[in-house]
Amino acid sequence: MRRADRTLGRWCAPARGVTLSRGEGLEPNTLVDLARGVAEGCGDLPLYTWLADGRTPSAELDAASLDRRARALAAGLVARDLGGRRVVLGVPAGLDFVVGLLGCLYAGAVAVPVPLARRGAARERAAVVVRRSGAAALLVADPDDPAADGLHPVTLGLAVAGEAEDWRPPAIVGADPAIVQYTSGSTGDPKGVVLAHGQILANLAAIAHGVDVGPGVCWLPPQHDMGLVGGVLHGLWRRAHTALLPPLEFLKNPATWLLAVTRYRAEGTPCPDFGLRHCLDRVGDEVLPELDLSSLRLVYCGAEPVRADTLARFAERFGPRGFDPRAFAPCYGLAEATLVVTCARAWTTPRTVVDGARTRVSCGTPAPGTEVRVVVDGRVVPDRVVGEIWVRGPSVSWGTLEGDDGERFDRWLEGEGRGWLATGDLGLLDDGELVVTGRRAELLLVRGRNVYAHDVERAAAAVAGGELACAFAVERGEEEDVVLVVEAPRRPPCDLDALARGAWEAVRREAGFAAARVVVVGPRRIPRTTSGKPRRATCREQVLAGLLPTLCDWAAP
Repeated sequence: MRRADRTLGRWCAPARGVTLSRGEGLEPNTLVDLARGVAEGCGDLPLYTWLADGRTPSAELDAASLDRRARALAAGLVARDLGGRRVVLGVPAGLDFVVGLLGCLYAGAVAVPVPLARRGAARERAAVVVRRSGAAALLVADPDDPAADGLHPVTLGLAVAGEAEDWRPPAIVGADPAIVQYTSGSTGDPKGVVLAHGQILANLAAIAHGVDVGPGVCWLPPQHDMGLVGGVLHGLWRRAHTALLPPLEFLKNPATWLLAVTRYRAEGTPCPDFGLRHCLDRVGDEVLPELDLSSLRLVYCGAEPVRADTLARFAERFGPRGFDPRAFAPCYGLAEATLVVTCARAWTTPRTVVDGARTRVSCGTPAPGTEVRVVVDGRVVPDRVVGEIWVRGPSVSWGTLEGDDGERFDRWLEGEGRGWLATGDLGLLDDGELVVTGRRAELLLVRGRNVYAHDVERAAAAVAGGELACAFAVERGEEEDVVLVVEAPRRPPCDLDALARGAWEAVRREAGFAAARVVVVGPRRIPRTTSGKPRRATCREQVLAGLLPTLCDWAAP
């Protein structure tokens, strides 16, 4: 049977207080069932290879070894009375992360993946997330790793954790929580989205629907939904080898990703738009002869707006190295829906839609069992009218740990009942396909008209040499001004005043308004989410408080 023919049945988000039970013919029921089934069916199958420097294989895990190590860790966690409790997974990207994730699930615990940094704003942000998670313990790979907010660290070492033979299957079902997945925090504080085993399995099945993709490569952070579900767990689902790269190695040298695709003949790989642009900016001509990208059949593009010009430039640059643009699969998703909501059809040329003065890329049709509506003032609007994207389906979470935005998860829609997630994203439907235009929280009201922050940032970043930009609004009397923050290029020298003026003029030309102020900062100084997007709220706070080190603060003439 081809992998594309496997199904999980249909999971439906229940009304409040209704228990979710196993559907007829549903197999597996939990992520533990999935991993155990892979281990029992093909134990010697190489599942994951870790490229510690981005190039050289340094460790490998087959299905049987992964299962054995996960059972040993789970036994240790249960012995410490952590079964069924929340455990922060503070293990960095790598094979230990995969073992830690499954070890938590094998113990019946709820894994809370958090990237722990040793210093700076990222460290403080991680500490806030850990504190809010209400976790009982912190799982780390190294006993010298920093604990957070007094949580007792539990090491990953098997000698400390337990023995595989001591493990007993947890008493869990598909409706039980498996992972708390934190949102990126690009427009506010990160939220802990609670995902059940069945919701994650339903999304994995949706990703694989109609597509039989073999080996994969992933450089995305495993603490983020696209790297966690689309990289680590999807590799387990499709029972195919996945090469994992350190995210920092990709950022330093994006050629490592393309070289890994070449080496492992990868057929599928996730990559946001900024990752594709990073390759265009940083992969030199000297690397091209080493590349053979002809094996790629699916490049999942999501996590941020997908740009038509990025896809075209990438195809032109790497087409001579075997890349086929039909491999692009633009998609839309969010942590609150596990990952994928809509995706373009496999092996087709990405479709574009003209929205006003912008050409936008279609993100395809809804995943199996998932419904998508575009809503304004509680009513569904006709095709090609922009409104808020609402989603209902088997992969949608029932809420967050914080519970302060619970009304988003069970909205009522006239004529269609309850259970809708109001995403906060804006878009339109065109012939059944979703076109994402922006986020409600990213709208800037400039002289009486709405402007998307990412459109402003795109124009500014192009002038700044491909580095990141961030735009936000500040009040000026009864009106709003826009402040633009741009990163200076890595390659000196740079005329900072000219850079600021160039960014200002690009925004005025492309977006049709003049920013009041342009702040130039050093490379990689703009606060980022784990997926590389600007954290606009944090950036705004730091600029207004004078906490963001600046190279140039330029006022518009």
